[in-house]
Amino acid sequence: AGLGLGTALALLAVPAAGRIGSRRRFQQLAGLPVVAALPAKVPTRTRSKAGSESLRADTAYDVAVARLGSRLQRDFGATRPTVVLVTSADDRSGKSELARSLAASAALDGQRVLLVDADPEAMISRDLRSQAKRGAAEVLRTHSGLSDALVEGPTGVKILPYDDAALRLGTAAYTGAILTAASAFDTVFVDIGLIGTDIAAERLAQDQRFPALLLTASAARSGTARLRRA
Repeated sequence: AGLGLGTALALLAVPAAGRIGSRRRFQQLAGLPVVAALPAKVPTRTRSKAGSESLRADTAYDVAVARLGSRLQRDFGATRPTVVLVTSADDRSGKSELARSLAASAALDGQRVLLVDADPEAMISRDLRSQAKRGAAEVLRTHSGLSDALVEGPTGVKILPYDDAALRLGTAAYTGAILTAASAFDTVFVDIGLIGTDIAAERLAQDQRFPALLLTASAARSGTARLRRA
């Protein structure tokens, strides 16, 4: 299904070699402007003097994410809050990591950030160490606002965990609640499911109330057939 969004953006994530192979090829397939090409995020292990190991973020990836975040603010930040959907045809792990990284980068810049997990695989929610006071579905049913459904995440990012029951109440109501909650933030990133296989993701992507959409693909893993269908 075509997205039909005039403001849609496309993103080529990870190495410039593989099944898609190039930025130009990705743009031809997606029919959207490619706004960034990100290197693969490969955390490296460092050993302290005491002998303990820790993970160090991949600097090249973090810098690329920060630059992408700056471009999003430049292109869509005139009206606050800036709300960005992140999706893919088949690069689930890449899109979720990008949404998480964009949120963290914006928070480090001093922005008030909301990160919404609307992907059935809940790749963002599964790492949370705390639970919200109330579920999103309960909040939607009582029309009481999403504040009690949010969880404090790393670097001060507020996170709305995935709630299948909330999406079953309808994407229109779900979107309305997100946009109402968004007024308390500077930037909102919404990690949705895969285009072409997830009905809720399709409906969210086509909702004109969301001004920006990032469509990610892996140059090494993404197939051309699914990208054409997206």
